[in-house]
Amino acid sequence: MHLNIRRLLSIVAFIAFIAIAPVIVLYAIGYRSVSTSLPEPVGVAIINALPKKAVVSINGTAYGTVPRSVPNLLPGTVEVQVAKDGYQPWQKKLEIKPMQATDARNIKLIPTTQDTDELTADATAFATSPDASIIAIVNAKNEIFFMDQNGKFKTNSIAFKSPITEMVWSNDSSRVLIGTKQSGFTLLQFSNQAITKSAFVLPATDTRAKWDPADNQSILALTSKHELVRYNITTSTSAIIDSNCNTYTFSNNQLIYQRIDNTLVKGSFSQDLNQRALSISASVNGDLAILLESGELLIVDTRNTINSISGHVLSSSWSTDGSLLLLQSSPSELDIYNFSNERMRTLPIHESHVLVRLATTILNPSWFPDNAHIVYQTGSNLILSEVDPRDYVISTKIADLPQQTQNNIWIAKDMNSLIHITQAGNTTNLIRTWLVTKDDR
Repeated sequence: MHLNIRRLLSIVAFIAFIAIAPVIVLYAIGYRSVSTSLPEPVGVAIINALPKKAVVSINGTAYGTVPRSVPNLLPGTVEVQVAKDGYQPWQKKLEIKPMQATDARNIKLIPTTQDTDELTADATAFATSPDASIIAIVNAKNEIFFMDQNGKFKTNSIAFKSPITEMVWSNDSSRVLIGTKQSGFTLLQFSNQAITKSAFVLPATDTRAKWDPADNQSILALTSKHELVRYNITTSTSAIIDSNCNTYTFSNNQLIYQRIDNTLVKGSFSQDLNQRALSISASVNGDLAILLESGELLIVDTRNTINSISGHVLSSSWSTDGSLLLLQSSPSELDIYNFSNERMRTLPIHESHVLVRLATTILNPSWFPDNAHIVYQTGSNLILSEVDPRDYVISTKIADLPQQTQNNIWIAKDMNSLIHITQAGNTTNLIRTWLVTKDDR
């Protein structure tokens, strides 16, 4: 080919590259051509849900099963639906923003009809072991026995004269401290699918008994004289930790307590809170939520900085990852406070929003294992509500409970089932309610 022709072709190719390259770059970073000649930025939706194989649709167009990333969405409001046969569909209007990812990653579909398994009849209370392998159950005769979750074994029963009020499992799931209304605390030991009474007992005047998380042989309790005492169950000896204690808890194996002069003691750190603390709860990260008798809620972070986040709450609980707080601000209202969750774009850090406000009383609010839902009782209904406030908060009934009673709920870590007590005629039974269909178990 002639030299001049090659030069001409090179010049033409260079000019074409200069003209096309910006278009390629704009396309790569998310711009698409619309009705005008100017490119418009687009966004992406990231959707995930349980159970698996649920189908994602946006504005009526199906995009496949979860987890699903849907690119090239024009900015504006879209209607997202996640559905699967046998389940109630999830549907919300979400805003797509240019050059951003809009996500809904913690969707939980609930079966249209929940299946239940009766674990045992005539149960009035229960407590599941820390390793989730054993359940301690109290019946209407004030007898206690143990069984596994699949009914493969059931131990002997032990009767108590005074009504059983507490069941506190040891960290290694081998012992249960049984609190009674009049007779104090008795220790039961579990071995070889049988339970026996230990010689170790705590006085009836002791309260707030807890196992030391760093020592399976030690139990702490408060005496009627405000003494914080450590008991050794092997030697049956005791030692006073502090003679003027109001309340206490553990955080990452560290003992934290408040003296009756209102001083908070946390290792070498101490601070006068000016009020008596009704409760102290620690997050998995070591931050503290302290509810004062006035209803004010304080946060003490790991740097020992103290901040007031609410002037009046009835109770609070940390999410399992320690980034959010569930607040019950009135008998019929639940709020969410964002302590440190940077991924929760709908609620800025250190702000709160109303999650649920009902005309009926809310009982036993607690976190679902995914940190994205809460469960609570209203009337005879156990409700699952998502934390995501966009569009509207989706709430779903997941179980029937005895009317307006304090009811313990245990939720499996895989979120496929929960164990609770339900009413059956004149008796109450312990049952498992499935949160997935048989095909997804």
